[in-house]
Amino acid sequence: MPKIISYPGTYLCGINLKNFYPCHNLSLCGRLLSPDFIALSALTIAKKHRSVRDTSIEELRRGGAAGILSPRGQVLLRTSPMCGIELQFEKVRRQIAPNAPSRLSCLFVVDNSKEGVENIKEMLGPNVFLLKVRIPAAIRVAKADRRWFDAYCSNADLKNVENYWFSRAFSPGNRWEYLIDGMIEAVDDSQIEYIRKNGAKIE
Repeated sequence: MPKIISYPGTYLCGINLKNFYPCHNLSLCGRLLSPDFIALSALTIAKKHRSVRDTSIEELRRGGAAGILSPRGQVLLRTSPMCGIELQFEKVRRQIAPNAPSRLSCLFVVDNSKEGVENIKEMLGPNVFLLKVRIPAAIRVAKADRRWFDAYCSNADLKNVENYWFSRAFSPGNRWEYLIDGMIEAVDDSQIEYIRKNGAKIE
């Protein structure tokens, strides 16, 4: 069984208030959990769960199996032109950082700082809801400079993918993202109440 560790500090998680999945789960309990962590903490799910880590790249290319991907991962592999890029990052992760979380099934957070706010808005747009969170429990965490991802999207140089997984800084300035295979939890109840009132709901 993987070791469960808590991480100090507060972070920011970008929430699309039009996306039902995070809004619903946050409204229920103020938490988001990665698929592997859910399986670790729920025996009924664990019996049926198969991790993205144990799924071949070819099966992932076909869309993967139900339950192994995060909602973000499902969208990326099934409807997004970014599918090939994400699969390349997953392939290289397995080669050089096998213990790191997969981008296809993790939660993403950034530093709770001015640079973190800039970082997340550059990635997700100026209207993203910035949820302050902590990491009370995780089985895997990785830190990566997301500018390597952007660079690969521009020139398809595999060195950019390797640098991403080696946690190398792209250049001066803070554009780190943290990949969390575990649980993130809101620290401000008023933010959860705002999501309950303004976030997407089942029609």
